[in-house]
Amino acid sequence: MKKYFAYISIVLLFISSVDADASITDKNLNFSINSASGDTACPDFFFRQNICNPLVVDFFAVNSAATDYYWQFENGQIVTGLANPSFTFSGTGTYTIKHASVGACADTITKIINIDLQPQSFISISDSTVCQGGNLTITTLPALGYCWTPSNYLDNPLAASPVCTPLQTTTYLVQAKTQGANLLINGDFNMGNVGFISDYIYASNYTNAGQYFVGNDPSIWNAGLRNCVDHSTGIDSMLIVSSNNALNQIVWKSTINVIPNTNYVFAVWAQALSASNSADLRLSINGNEMGNMQTNSTTCVWDQFYTEWNSGNYSTADIAIINKNSLAEENNFALDDISFAQLLIVRDSITIYVDSPFVNTIVDTAICRGTQIVLTTNSNVSQFKWTPTSAINNTTLSNPLVSPASNTWYHVKASSIYGCEAEDSVFVEIKPSPVIIKTPDTVICKNASVQLNVSGATGYQWTPNVTLSNDAISNPMAMPTAATTYYVTSSDPAFVCSSIDSIRVSIRAIFNFTI
Repeated sequence: MKKYFAYISIVLLFISSVDADASITDKNLNFSINSASGDTACPDFFFRQNICNPLVVDFFAVNSAATDYYWQFENGQIVTGLANPSFTFSGTGTYTIKHASVGACADTITKIINIDLQPQSFISISDSTVCQGGNLTITTLPALGYCWTPSNYLDNPLAASPVCTPLQTTTYLVQAKTQGANLLINGDFNMGNVGFISDYIYASNYTNAGQYFVGNDPSIWNAGLRNCVDHSTGIDSMLIVSSNNALNQIVWKSTINVIPNTNYVFAVWAQALSASNSADLRLSINGNEMGNMQTNSTTCVWDQFYTEWNSGNYSTADIAIINKNSLAEENNFALDDISFAQLLIVRDSITIYVDSPFVNTIVDTAICRGTQIVLTTNSNVSQFKWTPTSAINNTTLSNPLVSPASNTWYHVKASSIYGCEAEDSVFVEIKPSPVIIKTPDTVICKNASVQLNVSGATGYQWTPNVTLSNDAISNPMAMPTAATTYYVTSSDPAFVCSSIDSIRVSIRAIFNFTI
């Protein structure tokens, strides 16, 4: 079987967003792969690791004209008849993959691929605590894609910054497709017009289409453009382009050294500077175009485009952005933060603790008027605040003593050191007592007596009883030798509580008169 030089494997993803935290949407794209012989039907393949399970890898045969397919994976496992098989590897590591196709150009290609997963500090916040029922946004560094596990209590397990509303303490693991160090010089254009070449003409003052400029305000360079800002900071430079719409002209190009059999990411941010004609571009590596790259029709909105690429046997990469817009009307756009870096799938984790304070006070209760009760509480925190503040001995105790004069709801808030709160309440009812009607306080002469009289109950008990005729009736005779306050406790089977009242008997002073 005739051997051909192994060419590249690619897969293009498209991201549409206004910032680096946007979600990812795959698009169906056309591919153009050329073999060393010039036969476009010769076999090649690209692959994509599953971000949620990096050991699961999807393979894609490039030879669309083939009539049959052959794959050899780990430990000689063979799959035939499938153009796009999926294979689960036993672990991370380096694997040799063979692929052959049957068609106009029958051939075999061999690539060494690396299935890797690296730990990295990727989450931008530390382990955190939320209150029961509360939520927290977990933020991360910018990446090309995300997968969070478990997905429980997350609003979106594929988001860069999911909102977490856990019911219990949970450790979340995120795996993300990210880029290593940028291998390009001046990818952010802050060094000016260096580090790249272009088929367009550099012009510090715009005169006609087919020119470009490096600056931070397109409207100053060309009064017909919007004053859009750069992608990274809003004040730095970007590549400002007015295309003449000649097909296949190179907008931007750079050549760098690469490591064979290594996964790379070629990424760029683009925005429209005028709404009349959107830019139509292609990402290209070593002359192989990799799908559509069209700016948003809304001006000043940055979109990210990127492609994953396996270097195969290559040691250099000519990476370029090619114009594909042939409309007569010029289109104007800006490029920024172009990067070419190794593709990494990284892993990080964060633990979200759920603070669940609780407080339980006694059940609703009833007391007699004039008595007290302890509002005993059970709680896992030590900070308390009771309301109302009247008729309570201390509003910050867990077990305060209360003596309300009327029916009262007492509310308690228990707070943890994280500011989380739990609440409970207890109703203290004042039990009914007999209503007593009594004779008013009185004054008598010394050695005289007076009848005390109360009513409203069926049982009575008087104190002190030494100078009373009977301490267990409603109307005893009192013969005090000094001023005395008589207390009566009145009770009735119809009421739970008794009533206490008093009558004071004073002694009138005796005056001696001398004539």
